[in-house]
Amino acid sequence: MRALVAALAPLPAVALGCLLFAVHGAPPAILATQLVAVALGLATCAALARTQDLVRRGGAFVLLTTVALVAATLAAPGIDDTHRWLRVGPLWMHAGAALEPSALVVLAVLWVEGSRALVLAGALVAGALHVAQPDAGQATALAAGLVMLALVGERASARPATEATEAKAAPVEATKVVPVEATKAAPVKATKAAPVEATKAAPAPVDATAATPLALFVAAERRARRHRALRALLALLGVGGLVAALARPDTVPPQPLVEGIVGRAALHGTEVAALAVAALALVPLGSAWLAQDRARTRAARLAAACLAAYFVGALVAPLLGAYPVPWLGAGASPIVGGYAALGLVVALGRERG
Repeated sequence: MRALVAALAPLPAVALGCLLFAVHGAPPAILATQLVAVALGLATCAALARTQDLVRRGGAFVLLTTVALVAATLAAPGIDDTHRWLRVGPLWMHAGAALEPSALVVLAVLWVEGSRALVLAGALVAGALHVAQPDAGQATALAAGLVMLALVGERASARPATEATEAKAAPVEATKVVPVEATKAAPVKATKAAPVEATKAAPAPVDATAATPLALFVAAERRARRHRALRALLALLGVGGLVAALARPDTVPPQPLVEGIVGRAALHGTEVAALAVAALALVPLGSAWLAQDRARTRAARLAAACLAAYFVGALVAPLLGAYPVPWLGAGASPIVGGYAALGLVVALGRERG
């Protein structure tokens, strides 16, 4: 049910956008492109959701494809020295919007599985590409997802506190088991043969009980400090890439049905503008609700939370400059890319009983 709600959440924004296109006399091709993108996105989401272990088996392919195609935009024709698009038949594909949501899901899974160095490398490469394009809009969305990964990623991974708790429980079981075994095995021999040795040997279990949990606790604390440093570095890479991309001048002229769609909605009254904002807010809320599903795997919950943050960043980006408004504005890439990432999240599955 949560996955279905997350899949249906973007539809009000797309429907309102199509209505605004029709009212403002947009070419029929724009309306048709939006409808085809929704149909293709839903089909892709459903297909990917039925594939088990796709992220783990094909995660490297997703990352390499994302890097290759986003880098290919630098060689493709751009607009005023800005390179963000690739030609796909009669359409222009925004490579970052179409591929980076799925790459973020893969990074979240890699983080849970302990491949922290690979995640940091991916964040560094993505930031460098956004600066080279430049594309501060995608940098904003990805930075939001990476910061979310840095904030909640440790909760989805192995917790040192849990390990310390288990370590404290271990000596209790040893205390219960060892004396019983010794009592049953040879109580008479221990008394007659060597009472002095038995008396001297008795403190040994006490020493082991005191030392073992302390050593495990110190090791857990070291891992916790190392993880905190990696999380801080990940957040720094995301925010640093955003700041560097914002420093580059963006000379692409705004398109009224892409970047300025909320302003077009405001022309029809405050109520319509509020409806547009509410419809856009449903997109990240659907993924955030999916992230609260305790029946899903830790990797799935973390990926859904990062995807929700990514959507929030994509919606905040138009406030920073002339960047596309996903879902509500014209553009097939954010629709297909968002649905593909959602399908990968659902494919991560639920916890086995």
